[in-house]
Amino acid sequence: MLISEVKNNLGKLGFSKYEIDFYLTLIINGPLTSVEIVKRSGIPHSRIYDVAKKLSEKGLIEIINSKPRLFKPIDPRVAIQAYIEREKMKLESTGTSLLQNLEKIMENRKGDFYNISWVVESKFSELLVPNVRLAKHQLMISAFSEMIDKVLGEILWAATRGVNITLVVYGIPEKKDELTSRGVEIHVRKVPSLLMLVVDASASIVSDKNINYSIYTRDPVLVRAFMDLYHDSMVRHSKPLYIPPVLKGRFYSIWSIIYRVKGGERVIVEGKSTKSGKLVRVEGTIKDKVIDDGVATLILETAKGEIRVGGMGARFEDIEAAYFEFPV
Repeated sequence: MLISEVKNNLGKLGFSKYEIDFYLTLIINGPLTSVEIVKRSGIPHSRIYDVAKKLSEKGLIEIINSKPRLFKPIDPRVAIQAYIEREKMKLESTGTSLLQNLEKIMENRKGDFYNISWVVESKFSELLVPNVRLAKHQLMISAFSEMIDKVLGEILWAATRGVNITLVVYGIPEKKDELTSRGVEIHVRKVPSLLMLVVDASASIVSDKNINYSIYTRDPVLVRAFMDLYHDSMVRHSKPLYIPPVLKGRFYSIWSIIYRVKGGERVIVEGKSTKSGKLVRVEGTIKDKVIDDGVATLILETAKGEIRVGGMGARFEDIEAAYFEFPV
């Protein structure tokens, strides 16, 4: 049973049947000659040397040029881990190059058919890292503490890049002090709910711990809906663990800032006029805020007078904001 499981795992790492049989024969018996390996493993003698060369290149065995030639296994506690790390680096390098080339191809595509939704046969945890890396300004995540701990490095790096990060954590993150020291907003919730991620205002993922798929969308309307759901259902029903005292950088959701503004903050707003539909950019000082019947509004004092600013979907204010930028 144990040998069968090891063979299965080696197969998942990309080893061929002969490589697995050769390697396990050495692990079980220690250093052997080619004749002894053929007798014990059943591998054809004509294949022994090319299989040995592949295992040697993978760093798993040593070929000793004695007479007769001897094949010796390297301590698997070191060799296997080193092999995995090399493969990770190769995969990372290949993946980076592939993504760069695919992005160039996508730039020349006709139509923006990527602004749609997909049901992805991937767990939420598998989609975290690539999407955290895509964040430029704002990132919102609700997940179990162990999931946050596994991608801690990526979250800290995003925070270092100036990304505003809000976490709703089911449990307490092991490295919460490292997160708060980088200005990451943290809320904790005892009762788990949905697994969610919103990247800027461009993409969102929703899933559940007990399923092996995720809903991934780049549809602007759905992303906006998930942003609202995140704040209304996740943040508002969680206990704040740490909230940064000062607003810095860019926020896409008005709900990310409405409870944090104190008045007097300078802010730049880009969006469109609710009357003319034209794109506008204003800069002013927050004079007041209004939260009424599920609608959030900022009142700005600008060079042209008082302006009322709402979030995405605003209809009754002067401006429907695409984002809010607080000078660093």
